[in-house]
Amino acid sequence: MVLFPTTGHTLIRYPLGEYIDGVWTVGDPTETPLIADIQPMSGEEVQTLAIGDNNIGKIWVFSNEALFVSDEGSDRQGDRVIYAENGETYEIIQEKPYGTLIPHLKYVGELRKNDNR
Repeated sequence: MVLFPTTGHTLIRYPLGEYIDGVWTVGDPTETPLIADIQPMSGEEVQTLAIGDNNIGKIWVFSNEALFVSDEGSDRQGDRVIYAENGETYEIIQEKPYGTLIPHLKYVGELRKNDNR
């Protein structure tokens, strides 16, 4: 159970790629509803992160659902979340350890506009 779950968010998940006739191919992403607590990060929180670009907006995503984290060394693209509050898309770039009385997962999402990665 997430502490303050909210609905209206969308999870975009990309499938693993594969070689088809010698060409690397990735299928179409799927979109599903995501129940999560999403909170904007303060400027101070963004500055303390050792990941991503400090000039790009970031959010916290608290969820029971395991999300895929962006990893340039793997064949899997990170999940993306469309934040219901502002309609913008954020790529999951980091999972943070989080242990509380209510077990759930904590992620960092980084704003993506026009696939600005």
